[in-house]
Amino acid sequence: MRVLTLRSQPGTYVSTIVAFVALVATGTLSGQSTWDRYRPGTITRVITEEGRALSGPMGTSTDEVIRLSGGRIGLRVVLRYTGKGRPVSEGRIEVIRRWAAAFGSRISVNDLFRQEYLFIEGDRELWLPVQSPVESHLRMELRPGDSVTVFVAYVGARRRAHQTDWIFVVNEFQQDGVNKE
Repeated sequence: MRVLTLRSQPGTYVSTIVAFVALVATGTLSGQSTWDRYRPGTITRVITEEGRALSGPMGTSTDEVIRLSGGRIGLRVVLRYTGKGRPVSEGRIEVIRRWAAAFGSRISVNDLFRQEYLFIEGDRELWLPVQSPVESHLRMELRPGDSVTVFVAYVGARRRAHQTDWIFVVNEFQQDGVNKE
């Protein structure tokens, strides 16, 4: 695995992990038919592990730092749905766009990720962008407070002035007690 640091514009550094796994990128971005590549885990654990990289020399920079995932297999996480939604910010869209471009994807990120929803993992609040085709089912099938298994991909993190925005995208969900094939 190799890390590239690029200066994309004055005051902005982009750190991209280059360890591409085409199968993961294709499956994550194109609605894969099997979900067994998503390993059980927690978002908190990924944030803890990835946080170490951002707390090193890159973490002392006052410039914006963007760190993109380079092939992490998706996660199957159990979260609590709050029902609260909002539009995905342009800053988060830009990180998702760079992540998709790193895999050579030509998807329209603005069309695919319009809304994000608030989920809870333990005591951590997580705003997660949800794929548009999945969003309508999410709103129809879940009620605030429901426990749900969410299939997420870790996109990366954006750090500014010692504040880190962790970005995971929702590719699918499963109500607890319902098997996903």
